[in-house]
Amino acid sequence: MKINKFGSSRAIDFACDELKCYLERIDNSLNIEIVSEKCNDGCLNVGICDCFENLLPKVEDKSIDDAIYIDVKGKSGTITATNPHSVLIAVYRYLKELGVTFIRPGKENEVLPVLKLEETSVYVKEAASYRHREVCIEGACSYEHVCDMIDWIPKVGMNGYFTQFVRPDGFFKVWYEHEGNDYLEKEYKTGEDYAKILTDLEEEIQKRDLLYSVVGHSWQAECIGLDGSYWHKVDEPTDPEVIECLAEVNGERKLFGGVPVNTNLCYSNPKVQHKMTDFMIDLAKKKPFTKYLVFWLADAVGNECSCEECRKGSFVDYYIQMINMLDEKLTKENMDTKIVPIVMWKYLPDKEKIKKPDRCSMMYAPIHRDFSEKYPSLIDEEYLKGAITKIDDPENTDLNIVLKPTENNVGLLKTWQEIFGGDYLFYDYQMIWFHYMDPSYMFCSEVIYEDMKNLHVMGINGLSSCQGQRVFLPTVLPMATMAQTLWNKDTDYEAFKVKTLTDEYGEDGVKVGELLEKIAIPEMTRMMSGPDALDWEKTKGEETINLIKSRYPFIDELEELINENLKKDFPDAIKLSWNYLKFYPQIARYYMDVWTSAFGEADLEKTRKIAVEMVEYVMKNEKDIHKVFDGCLFRRRIYNFFNTHRLPGIVLGLDDTEEEFNDKSNNT
Repeated sequence: MKINKFGSSRAIDFACDELKCYLERIDNSLNIEIVSEKCNDGCLNVGICDCFENLLPKVEDKSIDDAIYIDVKGKSGTITATNPHSVLIAVYRYLKELGVTFIRPGKENEVLPVLKLEETSVYVKEAASYRHREVCIEGACSYEHVCDMIDWIPKVGMNGYFTQFVRPDGFFKVWYEHEGNDYLEKEYKTGEDYAKILTDLEEEIQKRDLLYSVVGHSWQAECIGLDGSYWHKVDEPTDPEVIECLAEVNGERKLFGGVPVNTNLCYSNPKVQHKMTDFMIDLAKKKPFTKYLVFWLADAVGNECSCEECRKGSFVDYYIQMINMLDEKLTKENMDTKIVPIVMWKYLPDKEKIKKPDRCSMMYAPIHRDFSEKYPSLIDEEYLKGAITKIDDPENTDLNIVLKPTENNVGLLKTWQEIFGGDYLFYDYQMIWFHYMDPSYMFCSEVIYEDMKNLHVMGINGLSSCQGQRVFLPTVLPMATMAQTLWNKDTDYEAFKVKTLTDEYGEDGVKVGELLEKIAIPEMTRMMSGPDALDWEKTKGEETINLIKSRYPFIDELEELINENLKKDFPDAIKLSWNYLKFYPQIARYYMDVWTSAFGEADLEKTRKIAVEMVEYVMKNEKDIHKVFDGCLFRRRIYNFFNTHRLPGIVLGLDDTEEEFNDKSNNT
């Protein structure tokens, strides 16, 4: 059999290599040769060619918008797409239609059928519902964790990856040094080691031609020589040239809380504007494979410069001046790199406008939404009648209240869409903390499905998912749902749920899903996400206690099902699913315990004690579940919610690193 390759792209080369590898494993009678010939009806033609163009659905921008065409009968046919990474997506889609399942990231999580290729037939003609379908690094990460995610992204129809910070060392450091977990041996690495990790991961991104986004926060720190590799404190700078660039807050030019990433600069200063934009151009030149320069300013709130010169203008106007300056410099360098500015919650521009909208994709980050509320399927006057369109008091930093309910985020977004009418995407947080509010993952999955389905209603063209890389216990369903619905917003969720759970757990997968749905308590999830999250007195009482108590029998039933299936003979990947799931029932019981003590009894001391036991259980078992469950993010979320938010300043036996994170998290 011949795979006839069209196009001179690394991603197309890789797609053909992958196709050959999988097909020879699926049908061991095959001996496949990869060739490059003119159109040949006797071959499996793979790649991009003018002669295939009319076969594809129409898209707005073929370089970034994904459409695929597959028409293969037996050993011949055509697999083509709009761009090189789309070809790779198309190859994996063809393999899935043949019966290959890519359950989770990692080669060990794949199940391949055994079949005769000559007896198969596959036809697919589709365009992705949304342009932006990207995963952003968060949590504690090893090289392998991120590499596996990068490998999995095109297998589930996503097309981009985002590495935060100029140097994203911190995400790797918290894993290799196992922050907060004394049960794992710490591994200390140098700055050069972390640089090598990033370089190697960027090689994997280039191999697949994924749309690569970079930095976000830390431009403003790194451009003046400060360490912006994580949300950590450093010594105050002493260089007068650095100090004069810092924002003046409360009459002082110094680091905001000692954290460079949280420190803004004096953006009315032309020297600062040029330092930042020149630094960005320099990075883009060093990494020409970068598609998107994500241009955020400092994290945190209340850190804008209030010097005499900055008060003469608008914070957002100075920001837009830098966006336009960056565009001019990119144009001068003949670079087509896109700029991704962030929508400002607290301020609107007074007079500046983005001069070249086509250069930009505007990013909105609804970090303060109530994640238990789905995005609307209809936006009309009735929906928006009570929504805010701007924040009246920019000095109010309690955005956790101001931007709830969800229509307030939508109202503010609509205001910005009147100012900037170009491309928009969300930078959203469903898989960095919402899934920790729903231990069943089932309510979370439903919300994610509706969110992705309804992005277009809000004029949003996709998602950059700020998330942990290991979010697959008790099930892959939330992450898989996100990827699938970004590809096809009209996906039949119930059918997809059945297939995903069956692929993951075999014939009892549907039963796993049913039990997880019975374990879910949306009322408690809403309490954790809503504006009254810290007012435990509102839910205290027997009604709440009995509601939670009713879930324990379902946890017991799930544990029995797990024990039965651990004895069965499955393909290795499905067997691995059950081996991971066996740790879940105890985690679920701890959730019920901590919800009872917090929301049912309003007993802070008991809650804190259970929270520690809960985290300790995960830490002890992290060596066995680390590929599917991020113990570091889990610890931070649980402690952050059930301890420090209740009593600011009182830390429950946590080390300095944990305190620093809580400071950062509260600021965010």
